[in-house]
Amino acid sequence: MKKIISIIKQKLSRDNERSHGDGSNVSCSPMRQSELSPWRSRSAAGIADSGTGNLSAKPNNPKQTRYLSQCLLLILTLLLALTPQNATAQESGAMGTVQMSYFLQASNENETLRTVPVAQRRTVLVAQRQTVPLAQRQLNNISFTDLNNHWAKQAINEIAALSVMRGRNNNTFDPNATLTRQEVLTTLVRLIGQEEEAQQFGETGAPATVRGIRVFSTTDNWAEGFIQMAIQNGIVTNDEVDEILNLTDAQTEEIDNIIENAIERYQDEEFTGNELTQIEQQIREKIELDTAWNKPVTREQTAIWISRVLDLEPIYAENIVKLYNFDDWKQLKIENVPIIEAILQENIMNGISETRFDPKGNLTRAQLAQLIYNINDKLLEERQLTKHTGTVLSVSLEDEFKKNDTEELSPRVFALRDQAGQIITITTNKNSDFIVQKNEELGLSNLLKEGDQIKYYTNQNNEIIYARVIPIVKTQVEGFIEIVDIENNQIKIIDFSENKLAFELNQFTTATINKLPATLKDLPFGIEVLLKLENGIVAEIKAIDEIDPERHGYIPPRSRVKVGTVLFIDSKSIEITTNPSIEKYRITPKTTVTRNEKIANLFEIKIGDRVKLEFNDIYSADIANIRVADDEKHIQAIYSATLETVLERSNEIILKDVEIYENGTWINHAEHKVKLRITDQIYNNNGKIELKDLNKSIGTELIMAVQNGFGIRTAEKTLVQQGSKQLFDSKIQDIHFGTNKIVASNTSFGFHPGTIVIKNNRLVDTLNLSEDQTVSITANWQNGNRSLALVSIKPEGMLDDRIDGTRLVIYKGKINGIFDYRVEISRFGFQRDYLKIEDNQWVELIRTRDFDLTEDTIIFDSEIEGKIATKHFTGARFINPNEIEDTTLRNRVKNKHYLKRFAYFVVKESTLEDGEIIKEAIGINLAPNLGFFGNNITKEYALLGQVQSIDIENKEVTLKEARIWNNLSNRWDMTTEEKSVKINRAIIFINDEPITHNQLYRINENATVQIIVRKDVSDREEGYIVIISQ
Repeated sequence: MKKIISIIKQKLSRDNERSHGDGSNVSCSPMRQSELSPWRSRSAAGIADSGTGNLSAKPNNPKQTRYLSQCLLLILTLLLALTPQNATAQESGAMGTVQMSYFLQASNENETLRTVPVAQRRTVLVAQRQTVPLAQRQLNNISFTDLNNHWAKQAINEIAALSVMRGRNNNTFDPNATLTRQEVLTTLVRLIGQEEEAQQFGETGAPATVRGIRVFSTTDNWAEGFIQMAIQNGIVTNDEVDEILNLTDAQTEEIDNIIENAIERYQDEEFTGNELTQIEQQIREKIELDTAWNKPVTREQTAIWISRVLDLEPIYAENIVKLYNFDDWKQLKIENVPIIEAILQENIMNGISETRFDPKGNLTRAQLAQLIYNINDKLLEERQLTKHTGTVLSVSLEDEFKKNDTEELSPRVFALRDQAGQIITITTNKNSDFIVQKNEELGLSNLLKEGDQIKYYTNQNNEIIYARVIPIVKTQVEGFIEIVDIENNQIKIIDFSENKLAFELNQFTTATINKLPATLKDLPFGIEVLLKLENGIVAEIKAIDEIDPERHGYIPPRSRVKVGTVLFIDSKSIEITTNPSIEKYRITPKTTVTRNEKIANLFEIKIGDRVKLEFNDIYSADIANIRVADDEKHIQAIYSATLETVLERSNEIILKDVEIYENGTWINHAEHKVKLRITDQIYNNNGKIELKDLNKSIGTELIMAVQNGFGIRTAEKTLVQQGSKQLFDSKIQDIHFGTNKIVASNTSFGFHPGTIVIKNNRLVDTLNLSEDQTVSITANWQNGNRSLALVSIKPEGMLDDRIDGTRLVIYKGKINGIFDYRVEISRFGFQRDYLKIEDNQWVELIRTRDFDLTEDTIIFDSEIEGKIATKHFTGARFINPNEIEDTTLRNRVKNKHYLKRFAYFVVKESTLEDGEIIKEAIGINLAPNLGFFGNNITKEYALLGQVQSIDIENKEVTLKEARIWNNLSNRWDMTTEEKSVKINRAIIFINDEPITHNQLYRINENATVQIIVRKDVSDREEGYIVIISQ
């Protein structure tokens, strides 16, 4: 031991002399494990004297701090390696060194450290080689050059790094090449860890050479070995082998001709008859092998082989749901139908489109790589591999003071925290490394950075063979705890819409109650929580001890909270339904609104939103804060379908003949059968019914409002159809709540509690129906009576007065003056005054008008598609143009280009208590060629609808339920199909907040949107103003 300490001291002394020319002092002295002193790791204040030895330091810079950590780790590792009871923890071998080391943990800066065993890990290395390391060589072999932007690149990289599939000889993978039966079976045998056995089988069974003539190559022998191993493991059945080897007469005749021509080459040589027979037999076997097993494999056959590898159970009867969505499912062999359904339900395979499975189609190499990627983790044990997840805590060079141009090859020390809470150290160098995939690019461990979350694999020798960096996706969900299952690392909650959800916990999940630290055991049933998720796993639990989820309106003695659904709201009050009562509370100027833990506007609260009202005073009706539930509960679709099965135990139903409601009509859904979770909001015309009562309605048509919260499709409200459907589009002409009737399209309709009413993608009450609303109606017609099954309330535009006393106004005109945080607009010219949108159409205004500007005003030059800083726009008279980097923009500011130019203005008007109106320009689009006259104005129109999809790359939005304002009839006219508009020249707002074109991902599907669209001379339609409410 003394000798070891002496060596350490000498090394540290040399390193100090070489690396600490600044006069700082770092020293290490011997120290027993049992004598560790408190370590203030974050402040790096040093380690106090303790026992017979001490380790002291007064580091002056981060390098020295890291150096101290390495000293301590080195000492501990050596101490433990020499401790008798750990004599087996260090061993040598041709493949490297295994080390059992200890890492230090402390929960806070003042807590005494404890030692925590570090799991054994080692990287692949060949100790005797000093040339190209094994990991580097493998990386070179799988760095394929033909995968740029390929959809399966990540899967191909991973499967190749795990040696399940290989590339071609020229560093290509050839992803679109068609696969043969033999290639698929070879991959599946590798996947179950029997590649070595297959190769040995092929070698031992290889036919003998005849006078040095070898008909079968090594790869031919191996191919036969792989096929035999596939047969032995039950991947291929004997019946399938007979079917595959059953050659047609034409194939047999062709093989005979090939053999006859091949044998002729040996006729003139001195071969015996027996030798010629052996050669002929080997040629026949090789050709039959190529003819039978090198034939392209079908998708159906591959699916069946994979199901046997996974030992999947077939699915029968009413549980066959997904397969019936494909029009070509009848092309399958009848005995394969239940197995293909199991493959689909396990999400191992999909169809080639929404309506085709293509069972007889071929399979490409990329498609197989994706399939193997999907099932890889299910078959790790067969290959003696283990999957781990962890977070990179630190990355440092083994010698911090040897950084140079060859840093990428320098030894590195990684500290990981794995899923079990252990701290693992990994050392890599030029002879010891592993392959890493990050952002779909392959490299070695030098790609890893602090904070990376990784999934990595170790083999039976605890060698890390591959790691992939997992992008962190953060989400959050609110609700009330139902159970915290610490033993199974799971938490179950009931969300604000009373859906039951389950999430995974791990060793690092933290918890607080009312902002104070807590343990998972401290979290009681019913407490309100906010779960912060990272990649679907709970990272943090914030609990608020103030509400009983079982009793809406419950008032604890310490606080007051109300949870319900918004029925009505204005600037002074809000009414909510709380099952079954309706309650009203007061909104004051001090009331705040939060949504997704951020401050929101009052106008963002919509009828049908789930909210929690918080009060500072238990006896007051004044609301302190309104918390709005997240967007996960918005209605995504309306289904009409025939009920096939009721699964009471899982609260699910299976539907067939599914239709979806779009643009005021019902169209066939892409899926023929659908399985949905269902809530207790189930009705028929007579009232509410229970799930078990639905068994009486099997074969009956249902209409459902469906949401897709957290990836689970759920029927939030269900109505059993009684009668035939009729469709109407109209305004509500009259409504009588006393008799539960409305008049629309000069027709009377009854409504009831089961009527599904949708507004702004939210379920709302029939009390929210009112005269003059534009609605699309699906009615039940029975015995001459019509009752409302579905009412979809259409938006009337997004420029109306809002509940908080604000509204958005759109102007267009010529910039007459630019001042400090103010802009003045005037008329286009003598022929036309400047314009303002009123009641969805342009009206002329005469007097000049000015608007306030702020640093948050988005100013956009649509001609050059560039954003202009407010200071450059308003301060053009004072700033130095050379400060502007963009050349075009610099010249435009310098030449006062924007003065007297035409523009669109999005103005937020706020009415104060004294009646004064504040006009703040939140956006200006400097659009060319706005100075048009005459009939050219018809080239511009307003478009209203819901977001169907966003093409981020091409900056294009597609709308469904699209309507165009008709200036002649003064109404919104429905379009018959989806409407796509380019928005690369537009200024875009979400709930009044401007977003850039790089933030289009923030736009939610089904969000309500209004666009000012212009047509150019080629009739190409482009949006210039996009206003979104979501």
